[in-house]
Amino acid sequence: TSTERDAGSVFVLFGDAAGFAPEVDLGALDGSNGVVLEGADAFDQFGVSVAIGDVTGDGIADVVVGAPRANPYVDGYGYYNDGAIYVFAGTAGGFDASIPADSAGVGVIFVDALAERVGQSLSVAGDVNGDGIGDILIGRAGLYYYSYDRDGAAFVVFGQDGGLAGPVDLGVLDGSLGFAVDAGDLGDGRGARIVSGGDLDGDGVDDIAIGLPGLDGEAGGRTGGVVTVFGSTDWGDGVNLPPVAADDAGRPPLLIDVDLAEDNGSGPDFDPDVNPLVISAI
Repeated sequence: TSTERDAGSVFVLFGDAAGFAPEVDLGALDGSNGVVLEGADAFDQFGVSVAIGDVTGDGIADVVVGAPRANPYVDGYGYYNDGAIYVFAGTAGGFDASIPADSAGVGVIFVDALAERVGQSLSVAGDVNGDGIGDILIGRAGLYYYSYDRDGAAFVVFGQDGGLAGPVDLGVLDGSLGFAVDAGDLGDGRGARIVSGGDLDGDGVDDIAIGLPGLDGEAGGRTGGVVTVFGSTDWGDGVNLPPVAADDAGRPPLLIDVDLAEDNGSGPDFDPDVNPLVISAI
């Protein structure tokens, strides 16, 4: 593992049809039974978020790791405390015992914005643009951490056949490699969490659920809430909230307020033949 303070590590233990011993020594991972993914530098906090899914289109799961305090070097330039997402491609060809995040062949997703700290929340689930490859969903902690413009929202980076062709700058997504979701006043300075909710509307394309903990609900104050945005084969250059345009079929996105003063809440009664989305407040 990395010897740098707070660099972070992620231990990947390969599945075994024969099962596991009662205890597993993570220090004994050697590339055949598992692999150690390592943060590049001190204080990167590599491993704060981890997701697994096939985002390279080869049928093998990949590991996507967030490092919200990383200072990635892209084309010789460092980005201070902006955070980064690292994509480690799965392979049937074997692994070294450890792989540093700054190794050749590791995909890098970054943003040129002071202390944006991307990587605190991410997931790999579903195919939100209908190309058959899983996509990377990134919760946005809030634009410009040290300013008052902390609306939050999310980024979506499309999975690519063969893996990312090069570093992906979240700040210039134009709909070809992915897009941004801007929460505007909905974010209320509290950032966001994002997951794929499956195909909520039954159109064959997976949809997105974005948690906004700073949302002001009908009960007043920051009750929090969830916005769902229906998947599409054409995202254009991004999505702004509010208002969010209806999809091609004229269906508006669904906004659900969750009152945290109550014991629990749930989403609307979706068609049971379509994947349901259930929301709870704790």
